[in-house]
Amino acid sequence: MPFSRNWRFIPVCHYCFEMMKNCLVLISIVLLSVCYAGRDFYKILGVDRKASSSEIKKAYRKLSLKNHPDKCKTEECKVAYADIQAAYDALSDENKRRTYDSKGEEGLQEREQQGNQHGFNPFDIFGFGNAGGKKRNQDMQATVPVTLEELYNGAEKLFNINREELCEHCHGTGADDPDHVHTCPACKGSGVVLQRIQLAPGFVQQVQQPCSKCGGKGKIFDKMCHVCHGRKLMTKPHQISVDIERGMKDGEQIVFEYEGNQHPDLDPGHIIVVLQQRKHRLFTRDGNDLKMNFKISLKDALLGWTNSVTHLDGHTVKFGKERVTKPGEVLKIEGEGMPVHNFPSQKGDLYITITVEMPKTITKEQRDAISTLF
Repeated sequence: MPFSRNWRFIPVCHYCFEMMKNCLVLISIVLLSVCYAGRDFYKILGVDRKASSSEIKKAYRKLSLKNHPDKCKTEECKVAYADIQAAYDALSDENKRRTYDSKGEEGLQEREQQGNQHGFNPFDIFGFGNAGGKKRNQDMQATVPVTLEELYNGAEKLFNINREELCEHCHGTGADDPDHVHTCPACKGSGVVLQRIQLAPGFVQQVQQPCSKCGGKGKIFDKMCHVCHGRKLMTKPHQISVDIERGMKDGEQIVFEYEGNQHPDLDPGHIIVVLQQRKHRLFTRDGNDLKMNFKISLKDALLGWTNSVTHLDGHTVKFGKERVTKPGEVLKIEGEGMPVHNFPSQKGDLYITITVEMPKTITKEQRDAISTLF
């Protein structure tokens, strides 16, 4: 009888064990799916999934500055800063962004692992690491005038730049209709033809040359696009929002990746915006410091003086001396210079060079008084 009780007990335990095992497998699958779902990089940066590269860069700069370890020491800021860096690394690169959009963060990890498995690439030595990829069009450069106030306070400026865009009608084919596009009969669509060149009697060499009939494109069309007249491109104004950060300098470059001239055979170029500071009526800039000249009378130079100046953000800076001021003397006011770029809580200093205005003439009484005094 004991044997029969054991016989009933064993199948029950086996059934329970199988149930527990299946539950653990389901839990593991759920946990793995949550892990591999990855982070929402668009949500981290606070941008739309259709955001442009400039919008992504602008959001990254603001959030990175806010959560930078030099400014925020909390654990939450450290985690947020790491997420922000990871999000920008993925979304600022066009190829990585495409991978992330289709496969999520797991796809990025797989892409990185596959890239590491490729190992040494001899083309990298010569700068041909992207030899198999699509070439990029030439970059465009635009100069944007800015005031010293804008560099001090930060600003957003909108400006238009003319660029080449793919024709909206033919989408860069040059043909008036897709049915008008045909394979080139001369090169059979390859874009190249073989030409025999006689080097010497009995010596003939075959070389590849771009097909003259299709211009090396492999395609020809019956009727040109009535909008672009076969150019494939149209010149249009393109609006750019330039985010001028506090502390940026004259000549600083802001790059808008892949927003330059388009081309059917090339990736768009970059637009490089160069900041050009206008001359200020009062201040001159020297790195993160500000300099200015200030004129006082001979009387003030001898007896002491106080004065004030309105700064670039509107606050008042007071300065002066209780004792004698020498001509050419420089007063230093700490922390009243320009904000340090990326660390706006830190500022340079303000240097004020004093000029003593001498009287053109003096009276006999003034002369006698000065003689008596000295």
